[in-house]
This record gives sequence, structure tokens and C-alpha cells, in this order.
Amino acid sequence: MTEEEKGDSAILNYTLAFSPDDGVTWQLLTSLSTPFTQTQFTKDTMIEAGLYYLFKVRAANIYGNGPYSPVFRFKAAEEPKILDSKTILTTNQVTDVKISWAYPDDNGDTVTAYLIELRTQSGIVFFESPECDGKLAAVVVAR
Repeated sequence: MTEEEKGDSAILNYTLAFSPDDGVTWQLLTSLSTPFTQTQFTKDTMIEAGLYYLFKVRAANIYGNGPYSPVFRFKAAEEPKILDSKTILTTNQVTDVKISWAYPDDNGDTVTAYLIELRTQSGIVFFESPECDGKLAAVVVAR
């Protein structure tokens, strides 16, 4: 038997399926009539930040389709937008500094923490708060 007769055949097509509703329905993202042989696909429509989506893929060779991969579940989200200096306000008082800010765009997922650092003009960190949970958009630092 040749290697091909044993099933050693090149991949002729990938079928990529997408579910926007937690697996209730599946939509094919690659056409069965046009072979798709790339190993990367960008889905840029029908994606909404903050929602979960499912994907699965299978390969086909001259003997037919293989089984689908395990389902990959992901949440459409990115890191929060950067807080720009226009949204940060500091109020200096004799014994403390109050820092407040506008909440940034969360990009589809909940902001769960902020890292607050105060530095001297020379760049030395004199205050760092990794414990700000984001429930308040302000912090007071005693001098």
C-alpha cells in the first residue's frame, strides 16, 4: 500500500463553523464549493463586544471530512482603553492628594482593577496601589 492508500493525504479544505448563540445554531464561515486551505480566518462581522462565541474547525482530504475540533469558546473583548490625561483630575490639599478619573471604555469586559502609581518628577514611585477594585473612580493618598 502507498502512503496515500493508507490515508496519508494532503488537506484539501478546512470547514470553519461559528455559533453566535452558544451552540444552538452553527454557521459555516468557509464555503464547501470553494476550497479553503489557509490556517487563519478573520471574522469581522456579527461580532459584538462583551458576548461569547463558539468556533470549531475540521479538515478534509481525498477521503472526506475529519471530525470537528473541540469547540473553542471566547468572549469578544480587548483590554480597556487607556485613560487619557484629560479624564484624570488631581486635587492637591495640605495633607493628601485626591485623584479621580472618568471610567474608560471597557472594550466588552468588566474593568476589575486599576493600578495607581504616583511618581516624583524624577520618576521614582512613592505610591502604588494594585488593590483599587474599580468600584470607585477616585482615591485619596495621604502625604
